[in-house]
Amino acid sequence: MNLTKYMRKFIIIIAILFIVLVIIEIFPKKSFNVVIPHNTPSEKVAKMLKEKGLILHHEIFLTFTYLTNSDLKLKSGSYDISFSVTGLPTIIKLRKGSVSKGIKVTIPEGFTNDQIANRLAAQGVIEDPIYFITYTKTKNLEGFLFPETYYFEQDQKVEEICNRMEKQFYKNYKPEYTKRAYELKLTTYQVVILASIVEKEAKSFEEKSERRITIIVFILYLIIQNRIKFRNKLKTLDHK
Repeated sequence: MNLTKYMRKFIIIIAILFIVLVIIEIFPKKSFNVVIPHNTPSEKVAKMLKEKGLILHHEIFLTFTYLTNSDLKLKSGSYDISFSVTGLPTIIKLRKGSVSKGIKVTIPEGFTNDQIANRLAAQGVIEDPIYFITYTKTKNLEGFLFPETYYFEQDQKVEEICNRMEKQFYKNYKPEYTKRAYELKLTTYQVVILASIVEKEAKSFEEKSERRITIIVFILYLIIQNRIKFRNKLKTLDHK
C-alpha cells in the first residue's frame, strides 16, 4: 500500500517536472546567431552551445542527440538559437537545417579592406582573408566597400560579397558627388582615395573635421583655378 502511495507521488512529481520543462522550452526567449561549421561533430556543437549559454549542460544535449539518433545528422550553417534545457528544439532545428537570414556582420566606417577581410574570416563568412585582400587589390576596391550591417552566408564567395558591398556604395554615392568630381576633373576613384586619406590620417573627431575642412578648401581652390584657366583661354581666343 505504501509502495503504491510512493509511486503515485513519484509520478506526480515527474509529471510536474515535465510540465515545467515543457513551459520553459516553449516560452519565448531571446535568440542568438550561431554558426556551425562544416563537418562539426556533435560533441563540439554541444560545447559551442554550452559556451554561449544556450543549453543547460553539454551532456544533456548529447544524450538527446543519441536518443533521437541525431548525432550524425546535425547540419552546418547559420542559425538563430535560443536557450533550451534539453537542447531538443535546437537538435530539431539543426537536423532540419533551418538556416537563419545569414551571419550578421557589421563593417564600421573607416575599416580598410584588410580589416574587413579579417572580420569576415573571424565570423565564418570567408575562410581565406588573404584571397579577399588580394581580390580587392586587383579590383581597386579600397574605399568602395560600403560600411554597413550585412547578412552573409557561411563560406560565401568573395566576389559576391564585394559585389554586394560595392553596389551599396554606389547606392549611397549621391549624384551631386559625381557632378562635383566632374567639375574638378576628378574620377570617382580619386574622390574615394581622398576620403580614405582623411579616414586613415585622422585620429580623432576634431582632427577628422580639420582634415575635411582642409580638403574642402583645397577643392574650392581647384574650382577657382579651373575658372581662371577657362577665362584666360577665352581672353586668348578674343585676341586672336
